Amino acid sequence: MSFAWSSSSSVRAEALNWYARYFTPHAVQRLVRLATDAARDLAPHRAADLEMHLQRVLAEQGPWRYERGDVAVTCQPDVSVRLDEHLKQARCAEQLSQRWIGILEGAAHVNR
Repeated sequence: MSFAWSSSSSVRAEALNWYARYFTPHAVQRLVRLATDAARDLAPHRAADLEMHLQRVLAEQGPWRYERGDVAVTCQPDVSVRLDEHLKQARCAEQLSQRWIGILEGAAHVNR
């Protein structure tokens, strides 16, 4: 995940950097909530579908606006979802197990 921060006010770069650091935890929490809600309806191996869903939702929402005092900043989140390595390994092991079961069942059938 990444966030592109901007402000329509004439905020100096140092101040924008401060606001970005200040509001990033809020943006992360909001993005995690969106991802968690979407992931409830998707199987763990469907990372690409989760990413497409999140990108669609983020595009529909447009930039997120945060205010502190008289300064408003906007945040455009960008997200990519990758399959967890442990999940990839588990899926490969499951596929290999299924192949061996098929081989062993075929061999048992031939020997009868």
